Amino acid sequence: MLRSKIVPGILSALLLSQDCLAQQKVYTYIVEQQKARDETRWTLTEWLRIKERMRLMDLWLALVNDEQAKKFAPELSLSYQQGKAHNDWSLSDPSTSWQDVSLSEGGLAQFWFSNLISSTTGLRTLAIDLGVEGGFHNAKQSQISETFRSWTPHTERLKFWSANFRLFGANVQDSGLVLKLGKYEHRPLWSQGLGEESRGLYQAGELRLYLMNNLGLEGEWRLYQKGSMGDFSSQGWSREAAAFLEFYSLRAGYGISQSSWTYQSEVTRWKSLELDRFFFVRLHF
Repeated sequence: MLRSKIVPGILSALLLSQDCLAQQKVYTYIVEQQKARDETRWTLTEWLRIKERMRLMDLWLALVNDEQAKKFAPELSLSYQQGKAHNDWSLSDPSTSWQDVSLSEGGLAQFWFSNLISSTTGLRTLAIDLGVEGGFHNAKQSQISETFRSWTPHTERLKFWSANFRLFGANVQDSGLVLKLGKYEHRPLWSQGLGEESRGLYQAGELRLYLMNNLGLEGEWRLYQKGSMGDFSSQGWSREAAAFLEFYSLRAGYGISQSSWTYQSEVTRWKSLELDRFFFVRLHF
């Protein structure tokens, strides 16, 4: 009688274990199948995440592994501009102000040692190009206030030169960002009779953006550090924005610039604000 109870119990346990194994296999199959489907499911969020990651990888590869960087490719740009400027002047002691109108002109030459280090040494470096530039900006008074009528030649002069670092952009005819560090010499209108110039350092940033293949925008910002001119200390800033059209190596455009200078001595302070509208042409080689 005991044997008759043990045998059915064993059979029941075997059947139960077989049923549990079958259920486990079914459960495992469902879980693995669902996991595989989850991994292969296309979602917009995942696509955007992968696209952003690929963009960052492409940017990094462009910075450190640019095949074009193996070839030395010097570049030269020559610019000339003409315009009309309105000057607002103020003198703190005595408290006076006046306005003048100027005919302005400027020139700029840039030279880039593109891919110099990587092409000569074979080292894999960041795609940061080194360049130099020099330029000038003159504003000759065409409508002279009574304050300056006895002074000649009524011309404000600015000369500058700098070392340039192109962080983004493959060449001078590409969207890019450039940082600059240099020196300036500035002779304001009121110092004509003294023959003195203000000298100092300046930092600048230049941004260029192509909207279309032949149409773009560019801008520059400069900060002139404190300099000295006789008994005066000087400092200032300037900013400009321009739109341009490009035909092969020729670029032509129209822009607006604004600059401000402050001269301080122990007894008085001069301040100027200039708004300039100009046309420019530029050749790239």
